[in-house]
Amino acid sequence: MITADLAFGYGKDVFAYPGKTTDTYSRGTNFLIKSQKAQLIENGQDLVDAMSWTVIEQNLAIQPTLFTDLSEDEKFVLTKFEKNTPFHIDQAITTLPFSSAETAGILLQLELKGILKVLPGSRYIIV
Repeated sequence: MITADLAFGYGKDVFAYPGKTTDTYSRGTNFLIKSQKAQLIENGQDLVDAMSWTVIEQNLAIQPTLFTDLSEDEKFVLTKFEKNTPFHIDQAITTLPFSSAETAGILLQLELKGILKVLPGSRYIIV
């Protein structure tokens, strides 16, 4: 209630989802709506409309990058493991000539570039 009052005092948009009138925990939000300190929100679309957000379709096809710039170390890591064959991080640390921190960093970079996928159990796979 304090945060909502402060936001209202600063002229910020305040929204509240109404609750049952008999519910003790809904008294605050219902009071904000009743006293016109908060706008009534019934669903997500109400919030989207109030904020004037543009809804982007979820099923948009995004073309992946065909040629990813890789460092020499990243290229080296990819030559040591087979595509579509999972490997454990311990196997990477023992196989590669880098420290464990460097290996973890390279694997993270490859994951962020979408080349590696992390599997359960600290395993990786080249996709």
